[in-house]
Amino acid sequence: MSYLFFKDINREEFDEFGQEDKEIAIAGILSIQYGNTCEMLYAGMDERFKKFMPQYKEYVENFKWAFDIGCLRMSVK
Repeated sequence: MSYLFFKDINREEFDEFGQEDKEIAIAGILSIQYGNTCEMLYAGMDERFKKFMPQYKEYVENFKWAFDIGCLRMSVK
């Protein structure tokens, strides 16, 4: 499972959310590995942060994770 945290994005842009100095998950993905294949089971995000499109960073990080652990295929059904 991976998460994109508040600290990963430009802090000035978050002033309007009042979450200073807090680590909050704004997007996440649940994936499993079976053999040399990974399956993305669920991806979600906090709607308050949709203008930052955190899911795109999460997809890239999830693919990197899958290939780093030896997966040859990734399914995103």
